[in-house]
Amino acid sequence: MIERSRKSARESNKDYDALVDFPVEIVGRDGSVRRYSFEESVRLYQRRVASAATRMDSPEGARREIDHCRSRIAQLRRSYLVRYGWTAIRAADTPGLLAGDFAGEIAAFLRKAVGREELEPEELEVALLDEDEHHDLYYARHRSPAAVDAADLWRVYVFRFRERGSCLSRERFFQVIKTFQSAATDEVDAERLVAFHHTVDCGIILTTAGAPQEPPLRALDWLELGASRDDTLRAGIAALRQGSPEEALRLFIATYEAEHFRRSAYVGALVVADHVGAWDQAGATAAMAAAYFPVDPVIRWHLALCALRAGRSATAEINVLRGIVGPRPPVQLLAGIDALSRGQVREARRLITGVAPALSAQEPDLAPVAGQLRGLMVQRDVIFALGTGIGLLGLLLGLLLGPWMLLLTVIGACTILLAQTQLHHRLRRALLRPGVRGLRLGNPVGLRVIAPRRVSAAG
Repeated sequence: MIERSRKSARESNKDYDALVDFPVEIVGRDGSVRRYSFEESVRLYQRRVASAATRMDSPEGARREIDHCRSRIAQLRRSYLVRYGWTAIRAADTPGLLAGDFAGEIAAFLRKAVGREELEPEELEVALLDEDEHHDLYYARHRSPAAVDAADLWRVYVFRFRERGSCLSRERFFQVIKTFQSAATDEVDAERLVAFHHTVDCGIILTTAGAPQEPPLRALDWLELGASRDDTLRAGIAALRQGSPEEALRLFIATYEAEHFRRSAYVGALVVADHVGAWDQAGATAAMAAAYFPVDPVIRWHLALCALRAGRSATAEINVLRGIVGPRPPVQLLAGIDALSRGQVREARRLITGVAPALSAQEPDLAPVAGQLRGLMVQRDVIFALGTGIGLLGLLLGLLLGPWMLLLTVIGACTILLAQTQLHHRLRRALLRPGVRGLRLGNPVGLRVIAPRRVSAAG
């Protein structure tokens, strides 16, 4: 055990920036040198990460061993990517979605899965088709002006996993595989499973693309696997991390204006616009996004939210959203806010109180909103009860002491009216406050996990 800890300490000083060749030579515990392929070497270090706690004699030694193995895995993936020039998968990705970390893994998988181990970078192009918090979706094709038929296209799904324990991404990965495996095989245009691959931290699925789908293939941003370009979406995310939301918003807008089917740019712009209180911009972005993604739940959510921020009824948009995803807790919360803004306090209370437990378990941003709204309704109830009590007291005293005591009834009626007016005023003020000072409604996690569907765009 002591020797293993010393070895781990020595490994912490190694150079992880150097490029390695494949097959890679790794010295085993017995001192012998063995040659490993890219996939074998990555799995070797992942096994060492999993067993570090049992092999090392101290938590500090285990931590050093884990850090060393993870650095080696990153070095192997980076080396493979550089050796074969497959950089566009990384260039097409956004920093927040991590597929760039797995670009070497993707490159190795594709070369093997398409049966072309000697495939050169310039022979293949990729285009980022879609992305969410669980996976990225690419089109891949042989580089050819005629490569527009279904037979020339693949879809590449890239999932990101937590290294330990269950996670939604891993569950989704195996669900997608089962879906493709059980799909009917007699449909000519059906998407079919070609191959899949998974490690501790990622999963990749390759399918035949079937009939070309919207957006039109020529409208996509195709990149050679050896290419690279500046990406305003990446720059926008970087600006957001650096605390410049206004600059991030500008870059997100520039991205979707140049690439109309870049869904993540619309979502980024909507979330940031909502955070900084740029309601007009949020409305314009949501309207444009809905033209390209009319049944996307996140975009439909923001359309409804923009209506509420503008003081309009969002009932129609909420009904459309329900038709897409059903009565999920975020949708019920939004319906409750809509009911509250229209003075339907009983309906709002039923909706908001009913979804509060689910929001507490599933929605880190929306759960406090439900609490704020219930607080507003409690304040309204107190004022309403006070007005009702004063009114009833006035009626009683008017019968006992004279008509002049009916003035209390008038005061009670005014207090009841004040209760409703104050509730509406405070709700409007909360809706119009940007960022953390208002109602944080821009990030519904429960809708982001639903894969958006695409329909044909006009023109």
